[in-house]
Amino acid sequence: CSSCDSGFKLHKDSDSQSTGSCHNGCQDGYYQDASQSATCLKCDDSCQTCTEGENSKCLSCASDSFLHIESSGGSPQVGFCHNSGSGNCKERYYEYDSSAKICNKCHSECLTCSGSESNNCLTCQAGFRLRTTAKTCHQPCPDGTFESDNNQCDECNSQCDTCDGSSENNCLSCDGTLLLD
Repeated sequence: CSSCDSGFKLHKDSDSQSTGSCHNGCQDGYYQDASQSATCLKCDDSCQTCTEGENSKCLSCASDSFLHIESSGGSPQVGFCHNSGSGNCKERYYEYDSSAKICNKCHSECLTCSGSESNNCLTCQAGFRLRTTAKTCHQPCPDGTFESDNNQCDECNSQCDTCDGSSENNCLSCDGTLLLD
């Protein structure tokens, strides 16, 4: 078909294609062409439903992929589809809703995370150190912690304000009630 009866939409696999098939509304895998309201164009192959033809405009994904949303709050939420093969979400994303197959973006300092906040980090981006007790990433380690051999920010002894190790003998400065020997 090159055109459809009233109430039907022409489904084309590409914008350059002149013919297609007629359906009642845009079917899964197609989106309404902004320039021609009676035409539906094919979504990216990774998308089940979409708002435009590129991979970053997916509303839902093919059965083996998870929708990775860049930022929350928009309506509808659009993102890209990805099948990592091992685990459900790419690095820098966390599984937000496993039944809906949605992954949301981690905080910018996290490489892997359990949520979108800065205190949900499991591992950090290059150059940052994980403070395991707070699940936050730092560059450099904050007061009250020191950079350990495993490139993490470990806690100083409770008597230390700053330190270079976990023992009370590793204090570089003391909390306000004690003096450094």
